[in-house]
Amino acid sequence: MYFGAIMRKGVLSPRHGGSDGFNPWWFALLAMVALAIHVPLFAAMTLWFESGHPDSHIQTFSDATWVTLMAISTIGYGDLVPLTLGARITNIVAFVACIGFMTVLGLPFYLQAVSLINNAVRRQDSRRHHLENRRYARMISRRMDQYDDHLDQVMSKLDRLEQLMDREAVRNEQEQKDSPPAK
Repeated sequence: MYFGAIMRKGVLSPRHGGSDGFNPWWFALLAMVALAIHVPLFAAMTLWFESGHPDSHIQTFSDATWVTLMAISTIGYGDLVPLTLGARITNIVAFVACIGFMTVLGLPFYLQAVSLINNAVRRQDSRRHHLENRRYARMISRRMDQYDDHLDQVMSKLDRLEQLMDREAVRNEQEQKDSPPAK
């Protein structure tokens, strides 16, 4: 899944931390060209070393290519084995060079995958924090509504007290008017 996303978006594109919008297809093409050059080169060297050995089973260029590909891919079936020291060293160098080259070529893909995963985790964390903030805001809003309701109740009680005090004041004034003045 991530490899497809990497290939669509481009390795180390400016949107994903790169500087010049590197295209991974050019990188893959470079890997194929490197293999197309190195495999025949190492196969020719293996054939050259093995051609002088009387017990060698590697007699054709296709046999040498097969041995080189098996050395590069680390499969090593064992059906054809280089017998001379030069051919063995050639296959060791082919293995180290191609594995190292593929590692270097694969590094941008790996970094892009790590970047995509990191961005996805950050987006998920951001969503989680956003949801937590919304929950907190709703909780505060509910509390404020409760306080408003309580304040309304207190205000209505105060209004009733004021009305009672006004009635009491009116009654006291009425009593003072109705009562004879004290001499």
